[in-house]
Amino acid sequence: MKNTIELDHKVLQKNLELIKALQTMDRLLTENIDLKAQLNTAIDTMTWTKNANKQKDEIIEELNVKLDNYADEIVSLTQRE
Repeated sequence: MKNTIELDHKVLQKNLELIKALQTMDRLLTENIDLKAQLNTAIDTMTWTKNANKQKDEIIEELNVKLDNYADEIVSLTQRE
């Protein structure tokens, strides 16, 4: 009877260790998925920011060209008078 109890105890202990290992693995996989999602969000944000900055620079350049053209037109109009 003693051997059976000891054997049951060892089996139970091994099962508990296995359950703890599975819980840890599950936690790590869940965190890994969260980290992957966070990394993807960061990359998307950086890409969006880079594209937004490029568009902003293009708009500023376009406005600068228009301002230069208006300035040239004003100068030419004032020289006619």
